[in-house]
Amino acid sequence: VEERFSRVPEPVQKRIVFWSFPRSEREICMYSSLGYQPPEGEHDARVPFTRGLHLLQSGAVDRVLQVGFHLSGSVREPGAPGEPERLYHVSIS
Repeated sequence: VEERFSRVPEPVQKRIVFWSFPRSEREICMYSSLGYQPPEGEHDARVPFTRGLHLLQSGAVDRVLQVGFHLSGSVREPGAPGEPERLYHVSIS
């Protein structure tokens, strides 16, 4: 929108913001799984959502910050026995 118009009217901006953020767990699940192709023999399309929810509930997600349309945070992945944990800094726009 910004590339196409020099000035975006406020009512249009409000509608864009309104439709840019999911409002329910069902919508978050749907959007987080778009484009996900389960491995052959697996039929659970909720896998990305379920994995993300497990990470959140286990305390692996930290330092979450949302500024406008930009979301960032850190995710810790426990290491296998004998391996160190990994820390990922993630951001989504």
